[in-house]
Amino acid sequence: MYQKPEVLDKVTHAKLRYTPQSGYAFTRKLATVPLAADEIDLAAVHYPTLFTAEGEPALLAVLGLAGQNVYLDADDRWTAEYIPAFVRRYPFVLANSNESDSGRFFLAIDVAAPHFQKEEGEPLITESGELGAPSTNALAFLKVFQEGLLTTQAVLKQFESAGVLVEKTLTIQDGKATRMIGGFRVIDADKVKALPDEILARWARNGMLALIHGHWVSLRHLKKVAVASGRPASTN
Repeated sequence: MYQKPEVLDKVTHAKLRYTPQSGYAFTRKLATVPLAADEIDLAAVHYPTLFTAEGEPALLAVLGLAGQNVYLDADDRWTAEYIPAFVRRYPFVLANSNESDSGRFFLAIDVAAPHFQKEEGEPLITESGELGAPSTNALAFLKVFQEGLLTTQAVLKQFESAGVLVEKTLTIQDGKATRMIGGFRVIDADKVKALPDEILARWARNGMLALIHGHWVSLRHLKKVAVASGRPASTN
């Protein structure tokens, strides 16, 4: 998605200006995007949500099943009412400056994005060398999103420890041919029901059960995404 990310520099990018863009062509090849847990209520209305199977678990919104984002129309307009924060942050992003600054994040931009020009738009850096309004607003948004992802990671680790995340296989039927796609997990209803009452009570109080139900509700969109991707699908 990011073609040429660079940490925002008050000298190098002093003359760059920002203009919002209405199109989302940069997401055309995205099949999934990360979600923060606090997005689940809105995201579940439009997207199937799944969990990664390898490494630390992550919550994902599924945008397509064939390497294409089916939530874009022919004019690169987003067709769902809710757009994930991962997408809305573009062309800004938080990045590590270098290895010596490990753990510290800095505002970065995709200098190849059409949002940035030298002639029109709001300045990224003011004449006094401070962050301009677009940069300040983006940094605030990115910090909230990053905090949301960290909170989500902690929640998903609890799901993993409780054993309720189960790997599934997606079956895609293409005519007479059947192709199996794995690499993701779902929250298993039977395993949740088998949990001790004290865990379920704690999860209900801290909002984790709401996340689970949002995930379950969202799975009804798998068929819609599969059809839009050109193939029917089911989970086994």
